[in-house]
Amino acid sequence: MAVDKKGKITEDSSKNILITVAGSTPQILTETLYNLVVQQGITISEIYVLTTTHGKEKMQDRVLKQNIIYRMFEDYDLQKQKIPSFQIKILKAHDGTPLNDVRSVAENEAAANQIIDFVKEKTFEENTRLFCSLAGGRKTMSSYMAIALNLFGRAKDELSHVLIYPDEREKDHDFFYPAPDDTRTRIDYARIPFIRLRQKLQKLFGDIRQLSYEELIKLTKLDLEDLAKEVRADLQKNSRRLLIKWGEKEFPVVFEPKLFAIYQFLFEGKEPQNIADNRKLEKLYKDEYGSGKEGKFDVDNIKKDVSSINHKFLEPSLPEFLYSLFKIKIDKEAVLDKYFIPLNFNSRNIDD
Repeated sequence: MAVDKKGKITEDSSKNILITVAGSTPQILTETLYNLVVQQGITISEIYVLTTTHGKEKMQDRVLKQNIIYRMFEDYDLQKQKIPSFQIKILKAHDGTPLNDVRSVAENEAAANQIIDFVKEKTFEENTRLFCSLAGGRKTMSSYMAIALNLFGRAKDELSHVLIYPDEREKDHDFFYPAPDDTRTRIDYARIPFIRLRQKLQKLFGDIRQLSYEELIKLTKLDLEDLAKEVRADLQKNSRRLLIKWGEKEFPVVFEPKLFAIYQFLFEGKEPQNIADNRKLEKLYKDEYGSGKEGKFDVDNIKKDVSSINHKFLEPSLPEFLYSLFKIKIDKEAVLDKYFIPLNFNSRNIDD
């Protein structure tokens, strides 16, 4: 996507997306939007508000029902067709119930996963630029927004906060943006620098989109020297051994024949694979490791086998962060159960 020096999108670009966390002060959304579309002349195509049920009620009552965004575009004679689409995303507890607030440890953990996952998915959409505001919501919610951009943000994405002058305007709950004849009020857009780890993590570990927030945090807890060490893996077919190399250290894992066949099948595949009732997998096991014997690779057996590979062989043998790269995971986006190994495909090698 092309962006000029003022941050405006050009003809070959697609859309700018505003994402904000919000709580009891929905004004932060309209104040940020005002700065972007009026002061900077940036076209915003989509708005997403990540909030609780309490925040949703505030946003609906104070912004949507009063048509504040429409009024802003009308006041400043902006083209009506450029009014952005608007979605409120309710954060949920671990059990799926909507969160009314984010206060407890469990509520914060649930909010963290959802905020970071949402921003992550948006950064993997092509031809987009994200404008993420951390001005609203509880401080922990804003922190998760910043963490998400540190992990996944691209060069074109922005993290920001808005500052309102004079001070009494910031405390005025009926203020949403300056009127065209208001020469006294000023809204400053503060760009917040953030560390862009995306390319470094992808170079080391491959498709980081497949790693959860908890797994990425485990990776980034490493010292920078350790994080920079190359991770490679050799699958040695004759000895049914996976040899993982991390810098100067080596971690061997020896599997049972059937489990090794499953791991080899996934190790050889660049994309997630359906391995239940898979004829190629069954043939691989029968010909190379089963001494001509058939193996049961139905759905129930596959789930048990994958669990054994992960928890009986890999997890006890590897440091926590390496385990997150080599364990077998299920592709959440696939209709059928498809499994994959997260480690960068180019870091894998197979020896006879």
